[in-house]
Amino acid sequence: MGKKQSKRVFRKPAELLIQQARIVHSLLYGTNGIDGDLALFTLDFPTMDAIWLAGFLAKINDADDAPSDEEVKTDQRLATQAVNKQMHTARLQMLRLFRYAQLAFPENKKARELMGYALYLANRYSQTGMQQSMEVTYEKANAEPYRTALIAAGFSALQITDIKTTAQTLNDLNLEQETKKISRLEMTAGRTKKLNDIWAIIKNLDIASKITFEENKAKQRQYRKNSEKSKAEKTKNQVTPP
Repeated sequence: MGKKQSKRVFRKPAELLIQQARIVHSLLYGTNGIDGDLALFTLDFPTMDAIWLAGFLAKINDADDAPSDEEVKTDQRLATQAVNKQMHTARLQMLRLFRYAQLAFPENKKARELMGYALYLANRYSQTGMQQSMEVTYEKANAEPYRTALIAAGFSALQITDIKTTAQTLNDLNLEQETKKISRLEMTAGRTKKLNDIWAIIKNLDIASKITFEENKAKQRQYRKNSEKSKAEKTKNQVTPP
């Protein structure tokens, strides 16, 4: 079974969550690491010490440095575009060769079939199939008497070699695309877990502030406002009156 993907436990934008986490950290740290709220929290919660605060900041920075969902999607989209462009180039090269094969062997009504035309038709929209088709066509075109006849008809030796080169490039781009698909899932799940961890800390601090600042409602509000639902989530949960 594959690794279970992480799901967001918050609905606000990731960028907003990170911004709010930095605000909460600044409340704890203060201006110099001494005049913040951390010492007061530590009195009630001994594990919330300087080491814990440094870990909190590290989590924030780590999540902030991770590629955003949009960046990961863009990277994947560019990889797909590169494959599609190479597929277009491959189809043009193959069709060009098949036409030259008809010129090279005008008496043979199945000249294209000699070069693997049927295999091409069956695989022209498949990335791996196209690669295999091109490799078969290259082997045919580069063998005698076909090579000499194609060159005599005007299809150069370089163009024959380009069939193989394009097939290899297509293979490389296809592998890169598939790798990015897997990487996208891993990076998205990894960043989601980091953001979930940060959200859990903010929520816990909201609760803890009600103990540490039991008589200070203004201070409680500072922690509560950064743990509240986003406007989008509030709107989603609203019930429209009949």
